[in-house]
Amino acid sequence: MSHATAPTAVERAVSLWNQLLEAPHVAEQTHEALMRGIDARGLRYGTRPISTFLRPRFISSEVWRQCERAGAWFHVSLARLMPLLAADRAILDDLGIHDGLADLVHACASPSPLSFLRLDGFMDDGVLRLVEFNADSPGGAAFVDGLDEVYRSLPIFQAFSRQVALRRRPSLPLIWRAVESAARFFRIAQPRVAIVDWREVATVNEFHIIAADLERHGIAATVCDPREIELRGDVVMAAGSPVDIVLKRVLVTDLAARPDDSAALVEALRRRLVVALNPVAVQAVTTKNLLALFWEGRFDRILSARARAVWKRHIPLTLRVRDGAFERDGRKEDIGPWILANRERLVLKPSDAWGADGVRLGWTCTDGEWSSALAEALRVGDHVVQERVAIPLERYPELDEGVLRHRDMRTEISPYTFSPRTSGEVLARLSANDLMNVKTGGGVVATYVVDAVTDSP
Repeated sequence: MSHATAPTAVERAVSLWNQLLEAPHVAEQTHEALMRGIDARGLRYGTRPISTFLRPRFISSEVWRQCERAGAWFHVSLARLMPLLAADRAILDDLGIHDGLADLVHACASPSPLSFLRLDGFMDDGVLRLVEFNADSPGGAAFVDGLDEVYRSLPIFQAFSRQVALRRRPSLPLIWRAVESAARFFRIAQPRVAIVDWREVATVNEFHIIAADLERHGIAATVCDPREIELRGDVVMAAGSPVDIVLKRVLVTDLAARPDDSAALVEALRRRLVVALNPVAVQAVTTKNLLALFWEGRFDRILSARARAVWKRHIPLTLRVRDGAFERDGRKEDIGPWILANRERLVLKPSDAWGADGVRLGWTCTDGEWSSALAEALRVGDHVVQERVAIPLERYPELDEGVLRHRDMRTEISPYTFSPRTSGEVLARLSANDLMNVKTGGGVVATYVVDAVTDSP
């Protein structure tokens, strides 16, 4: 006789939510309340709401603990690597950080700590597998906090919570604690913060959420464009207000690519007139070449044996696209022929790009397309290939022209870490295809840990 496996707490939670949602008019009312809450809080990526899904994501306490542990290990590792790599011109070149960008990273060296980080990955057969780090501009955390507020206001969430014990760790308190920690480290008595990025970026609404939260905690904060930074002697002004801490959301590559627009900010950073969170040196631990250098053994003398084991467990094989060989399972392989022969299990990526720009999925290419993409990557340089990670599918409800439908969505799991604490919430982006990014049309949901489910309220 076979015995069916009992549903997990997460499966029971999903089932209960769906039952509540399928009651008459609940889906329509939930959709309307979700959209009102999103509009009221400015939770939009440009003009598009960051979510249309009628259920948050639920994870187990075991998955949460794995995210916490991984977040702690990688935060410590990258904080250790960052200043060492940024000071070494040769390794900057290996990381794909060349010319003016390398000059910027080197010139703006700073004792500023690594204050926040997002690990981007997926749960693959029970293991968190990380495909990249975002330490340069790890957005989304404040948006997800806003979504949590919207969810908690929904009648369905309140009914659901009577049977399900949930928890999550919001990020906004960790952001202001990181600011306060930096202020103490640099002996800034009354920190004044500028959140800096181009005014035209689609994520600008999130900056205002962070600024409002900092203001609620007594920290003066303004949102401004790099072009609104000016120096008045040794005083840095942001949109007319003096500042001493910059929450740097503008990409380091943009600072290098637009020197005229960012000249005052770069000069302030070079002269250490402001503290940058995160500092410009994060560029050294943001490029995907970093993962390849780990697999080449370049960090074996820097990372402890335990740290190396954690990296190997959580990061898929990653190689720089170049002429040469690598060792796998005790055997040497020529990189180019190996990439061609293993198309269906590989992803080709620019080392330093975001928003899925330039990413080629081998299993969606013909042999000819893959060969051409490889030739172009070799010509351009600074590309990596990475072993494919299984992307889990989860069903999420949406209202489609007034009809409740459940769609299979590819779902990421990307934990944040913040200084001085080393664990934050978990970002969950959903996508109908394998390119997981809000910029490419995916949506976002808040993530909750399911501790227990009872049979009745």
